[in-house]
Amino acid sequence: MGVPTVHPPEDCYAIQLVRGRGLISHGIAWWGFGWNGDSHADAVLPDGSLLGARDDRIKIKDGRVIPPGVQVRPAGYKRWERRTLYWKPTTKERAQAWRDALLAVADRGTAYDREGILRLILGEQPIDDGKYFCSCLMIAKLQECNEVGKLPVAPQQVSPTALGMLLGGLDWSWKELPV
Repeated sequence: MGVPTVHPPEDCYAIQLVRGRGLISHGIAWWGFGWNGDSHADAVLPDGSLLGARDDRIKIKDGRVIPPGVQVRPAGYKRWERRTLYWKPTTKERAQAWRDALLAVADRGTAYDREGILRLILGEQPIDDGKYFCSCLMIAKLQECNEVGKLPVAPQQVSPTALGMLLGGLDWSWKELPV
């Protein structure tokens, strides 16, 4: 299978890890890894759109504003300093079950877990309160679909860079993409 850069096949899990250009993004990336870390994770849907949890409002090219929380956003909704695509072939049914689990969270209008990301950064006990931040959402739904087993830490303790290391260790393919 080649690299699914824009439209991953329907029989594929696909997640992009990115590092944003701002100071907060750099702080998240540094905290989660050090040099060359990641600051955000999105699921890449077959139509190329991106599903993830963000804390900021995104103004897209057509003038619409996408609110914070778990949302589907268009491809290219932001410019990144770094972008890595992780993917793994599976059955269409398993990939769709994962996407459906993610879409159900977005359809509920789930808020971004501001308190959870702060607990992660401060090293405090995680709480499963039904809210998500980006990498927590990805790992929780992969676990729900039995793609990732039980981990020694809660999903609320998985940073974007830790997610990438985990996926790489589980033999997902990955490739740095142009930004």
